[in-house]
Amino acid sequence: MRAWEDVQTFQWDRKHLGARHDVVTYTSSPMEHDLTIGGDLLAVRYASTDVKDTDWWVHVSDVDERGRSNRLTLGALRARFRGLEDPRYRGRGSNFEREALLSGNPADGVKYEIGVKGVANTFKNGHRIRIAIMNAMDNYTFSNSDTVGDGGLVTETMVGNIAVHHSARYPSHVVLPVLAPPAMRN
Repeated sequence: MRAWEDVQTFQWDRKHLGARHDVVTYTSSPMEHDLTIGGDLLAVRYASTDVKDTDWWVHVSDVDERGRSNRLTLGALRARFRGLEDPRYRGRGSNFEREALLSGNPADGVKYEIGVKGVANTFKNGHRIRIAIMNAMDNYTFSNSDTVGDGGLVTETMVGNIAVHHSARYPSHVVLPVLAPPAMRN
């Protein structure tokens, strides 16, 4: 008997994501010592757009010394559902009746908390942490038309212009669930 797994959980090199024009990639300096993380991650993004709805995808990868970027986990958020009480449950479908469309004004900076479920990894000495943020993920879920329509019924799409912000006013960041080294766990 053969066990089947979700193909999205398989390790493969994701370095091509950084070459896409619609992906913002953040890569740490090489680790000076092993760093272990375990638990849920939170990506806090501030962005603006000229459409009423859009999607956010966050990939977390371990980049080895040869530059191979192995995805560990990913998270997603549809902008209209950004106001739910707890970002950890957004991917599980709770409270979808509480949607809130964006203004469509590119001057409005909006905060997004994107919960990334269940990651456990030790980034080895010399490895780097890579976070890739994108607005589209082909063939993974229903496409977002960037309109106000029902995703399952809409027949027209819009191309949105999006800016990710990094400033004192808009402090985009990632919260990693770092585990203390054994010597510090007393």
